[in-house]
Amino acid sequence: MAIYRQLLGDEHPRVAHAWVHLGTLHYLQGKYPEAEQDAATAAKIYEIKLPKGHGAVTSAYTPQGLILNKTGRSTEAERVLRDALATRLRVLPKGHYLIAATQGP
Repeated sequence: MAIYRQLLGDEHPRVAHAWVHLGTLHYLQGKYPEAEQDAATAAKIYEIKLPKGHGAVTSAYTPQGLILNKTGRSTEAERVLRDALATRLRVLPKGHYLIAATQGP
């Protein structure tokens, strides 16, 4: 992460991608506040640097939704995940694995 930030700047989409991965790691470790902050940071970068409705933004929204659900905020989680799914359905080809990942089991 530090190397990406040093070379590309704090608001580069690759840095956002690194935040998503760090958030996923924190989520898997049960560090939900850190995971939520990491996903929010990634989403903010994507929203600033990418066009509205860009598919990459959903890579931050999906973990956010999972974290919200895990921490008992299911209504908010559903809204975030539905938004992510709608974007993915719009920008990805039918049957894409990321659509399935957003829909869940």
